[in-house]
Amino acid sequence: MYGRRVSLAALLCLTIIAGMVCPIAFGSSAPNNSQPFSLSLDKPSVQIWGRGTERPRSYPAEFLPGNFSRTLKLEKELAEDITLHWLFTGPRGSLSIEIGRHAVTVSQQYYDSFGLESGEPPRPRFPQATRQQASVQIEQSLNSVTIALRHLTVEVSVNGNVVAHELCLIDLMHHQLFVVAPDSSTGVLRGTVTQPEIGKAHISIDESKTYQTVLGFGGITSIPAYEEMSSEGRAKWWKQLKEYNLLIHREYPIGTKLNAGMNNFDRLVDASPHYYGDNFPNGEISDFSYIKQIHSIGGYVWFEFWALPAWARDAQAGNANPDKYVEAVLAYCRESVAKSGFPPDVIGIQNELIQPGPVWEEMILRLRSALDKAGFNRVKLHMPDAGDLKTGIHSAETLRPMSLAWKALDYSATHVYDFQSDMTDPDSYLPLMKQWNDAVGGKPFLETELTINDSAYQVDSYQSALAMGELYYRLLTVTNAEALAYCWLLLDPEQPSFGFTRSLFTVDRTHSLEPTASGFQLRVFGAFSRHLREGMVRVSADSGDPDLLATAFRSKSGAMTLIFLNRSTAPKEISLPGEGRHTIKAIERASLYRENSVDTAPRGSIVVEPGEIVTVSTVPTRR
Repeated sequence: MYGRRVSLAALLCLTIIAGMVCPIAFGSSAPNNSQPFSLSLDKPSVQIWGRGTERPRSYPAEFLPGNFSRTLKLEKELAEDITLHWLFTGPRGSLSIEIGRHAVTVSQQYYDSFGLESGEPPRPRFPQATRQQASVQIEQSLNSVTIALRHLTVEVSVNGNVVAHELCLIDLMHHQLFVVAPDSSTGVLRGTVTQPEIGKAHISIDESKTYQTVLGFGGITSIPAYEEMSSEGRAKWWKQLKEYNLLIHREYPIGTKLNAGMNNFDRLVDASPHYYGDNFPNGEISDFSYIKQIHSIGGYVWFEFWALPAWARDAQAGNANPDKYVEAVLAYCRESVAKSGFPPDVIGIQNELIQPGPVWEEMILRLRSALDKAGFNRVKLHMPDAGDLKTGIHSAETLRPMSLAWKALDYSATHVYDFQSDMTDPDSYLPLMKQWNDAVGGKPFLETELTINDSAYQVDSYQSALAMGELYYRLLTVTNAEALAYCWLLLDPEQPSFGFTRSLFTVDRTHSLEPTASGFQLRVFGAFSRHLREGMVRVSADSGDPDLLATAFRSKSGAMTLIFLNRSTAPKEISLPGEGRHTIKAIERASLYRENSVDTAPRGSIVVEPGEIVTVSTVPTRR
């Protein structure tokens, strides 16, 4: 299936760099890192439909990688009346750098909806709206202009000095050059466009240093969305869950609508709606046949109440009534066993609702005791979930002094939505992660929910997905998370931005009601989930390069999975360690252009392109 196999040791001996054959390759480095260009200044000669007559443009022969840096150098200074336009384009918008002799203007435009039009004449022949524009005056002679795109930010420098630094959510794939000049102009404008040289990194692995053991990956399936899929769509769904190793089903059970008889856990009409704007409901409800199917493919179930019904809360304070809470959890466990054959594997105390410390203590201790007496002693508990890491730290600091309750918890747990405040500077989130480590004191950690719900980043953008990839890496290597759970695995939204960011899959109504990747989030999450199987242990890995994030996991058989994320703007050539005892089953790439695609026959040392994630594994892919 993967072509010829290459041992890690053999990979060290090969010297041909993969992806260097054709200069027009998807996000791959061209063999020559400098491309010359020449633009005619003579009278316009090319008829452009919808635009009139223009001078010929120059189109560098490449597809830009997810992150990139390019430097434009001019052979001689621009004339006063000539403007050079450097245009970067993608499927949803563009970024232009207008270069004059004494000024540089940076503009971002979206053109993916007619709703963006201003309505003012003249009406363009295509949808287009300028999102932001900034101009900077240049006093010195302009020799070079550099653009760098990474961490959802574009930075433009002139002669090595930064003149613009702004948020950019547009994925840019091509670039082109053209001039605007008087009809009387003559001659040729010449220059070069240069990209960074390939950096080299040697990966060092110390298998004697071990950390957490992987439990798995998963998230929440919207049961109403699952129910509306066709039979073919459901068959495809179970295949996708296995292929992407998304075997943890986090229940989103009925909450406020749970009746006092506790017999409507799976009554679909009682699902509490969450509309997400103008979308159809994705409700709080269980499906025990779904749970049975999850277990049949080797999966697990995490159960956790969110808001409790009024009869399970204190009438005056509004806090949880520990006794009623325990009754409701036990009722769910019994019904799950009766209808699916299994109780939940892990129970969380409560999702995103903060209870007074003494109430939490009672909920934990009474639930543990009741589960044990009812024969559910193998069911594990995780601490109450907070919506963000900062609140989670406070929760842990509240619970930890309660020694019996803290001991009764098998896992620490939290959501990490506050990472979105650091998406343009992911390293600034590290101090909070280390503070979390101190707060939980080494208790095994389940990351229970993550997604993008900040409207500033709610776009179909590979850049935003890659930023989340840095979060996954840090959760695995800094907080030692044993499991990562996305918010939704499956939704059926009306407004596509909710699909792009909140869910890995959506129901594709235009293709037989089958599940499809909602955007770029699946490929980046999959770069981690697909080859990190339950029971694998993280071992020490280091690239020696702060921008080449490397992590390694080892199975009991000795099989290895190595994941490399290149967050820089330059390609990185990797030299792998190897002892010759393993063969590579897969080299997978996740990038702006590639959705966990397999390199069938690597012909040399591995090059990780800017903004790319490469997974090297001796663990077979589930197909």
